[in-house]
Amino acid sequence: MVFTSCNNSQTVIIERFANGKPKIQKKIDNLNDTTTYTQTCYYKNGQKQAEANYKNNKLNGNILCWTSNGIVNSKFQYRDDKREGLGIIFFDNGNKKSIANYKDDLRDGKYQLFYRSGKRKSVYYFKNGKGDSTLNSWYENGVLLKTGNFINDKETGIFKEYYENGQLKYQSYYIDGKLDSSFYEYYSNGKIKREGFLKNDMAIGKWKYYDSLGKLTNSEIEKGNRVLKYTPEK
Repeated sequence: MVFTSCNNSQTVIIERFANGKPKIQKKIDNLNDTTTYTQTCYYKNGQKQAEANYKNNKLNGNILCWTSNGIVNSKFQYRDDKREGLGIIFFDNGNKKSIANYKDDLRDGKYQLFYRSGKRKSVYYFKNGKGDSTLNSWYENGVLLKTGNFINDKETGIFKEYYENGQLKYQSYYIDGKLDSSFYEYYSNGKIKREGFLKNDMAIGKWKYYDSLGKLTNSEIEKGNRVLKYTPEK
């Protein structure tokens, strides 16, 4: 361990790489309070890997992480060792990948996902760490991809998914997180592809299958031993 002091501050190198460069370093701004400090971790090339602020020996304030070539990878806010406030994750091109709000270390409020290009991908809301809102997802060109409702982190009600041309791909109905209704899937030209009934995510009863022109090609009886579930991205 190496110490360097200046006036009432001190920098402590806790660990070094074999090449002698610092791996973990602690900077104390006020020696009268050694429980408040900034800790920095480094890559072997000397680039910062992460930097976090501590108060009373607990994470408080911003925590930044970088890639080995110096691009910000993530930024989170902490209070007493728990995530509190905004948490942002970035792509390696600098664009945001996700933005979430946290309360008492749980997602709470608006949650957004983005494509690498920066275009929006989905928007969703959490309450006490559980999904509790309408989920909307889009293709990169802005066309609606998926939509449906979550209550207490479980799919509830009608869910729909669309093709990139805007045609409905499938429609289903959830009860308490389980598919429990008639199910319809379509081709991108709008023609029916298959239809049947689902109970607790299981295909039951008579299912019909069609070609892309809408002609019936097959039908079969399902006995509840085949799972069919579309899980929307959250």
